[in-house]
Amino acid sequence: MKWLIALVALTAVGAVAVAAKVVLDNRDPVPGDTLRCLRRSGLELARGNDALGVMRPDVAAKTLRVVRRWDWGRTAGVLISGSGKDYVALALWSGDSPSLATTASLARVYERPSAFPVVAIERPDNGALRRCAARN
Repeated sequence: MKWLIALVALTAVGAVAVAAKVVLDNRDPVPGDTLRCLRRSGLELARGNDALGVMRPDVAAKTLRVVRRWDWGRTAGVLISGSGKDYVALALWSGDSPSLATTASLARVYERPSAFPVVAIERPDNGALRRCAARN
């Protein structure tokens, strides 16, 4: 009987350990940390392309360019600028969203910002988006 109680206790401890490992391994703090930093900086998320209207001429002219890239493991990010350098946009992506690994894919941010965990724009570029991304 004692060995049965010990077996049940060992199984329970093992189940809790496995559950904790699964939860901690699947946690991706980058989008949440970035969101908190953006809010502290007074920057809002862009959930529709109306919020990204300043990008429209650069999307049409195909002059969007990557200023900086980050790779945090499960999440990656790009800082995007246009030809006029009067704004920057930060977009994060992961396995659940479209990739922004190539310059040709940058128009996706304007076309479907809600498909990405974080899209924010800063106009003019005061460095807040860079600082928020660099904190990760």
